[in-house]
Amino acid sequence: MKRLTLKNKIDISLCVVLVVFALLIYATYTRAEAVTRNRLVIAETYTTNTILEKILSNTIDIE
Repeated sequence: MKRLTLKNKIDISLCVVLVVFALLIYATYTRAEAVTRNRLVIAETYTTNTILEKILSNTIDIE
């Protein structure tokens, strides 16, 4: 079996570092997308809660 030269070892190390870096970027991007979706759900829930509270207070006032 052929021995790896120093240049080949450096190239392999660089490729491994680039793959790890790409995975970190992808993980960060997907996490940011999930956070954005969660914030939209929270905003929608808050709006719905506000409307329901107004309806409830109006219903209590009518009684």
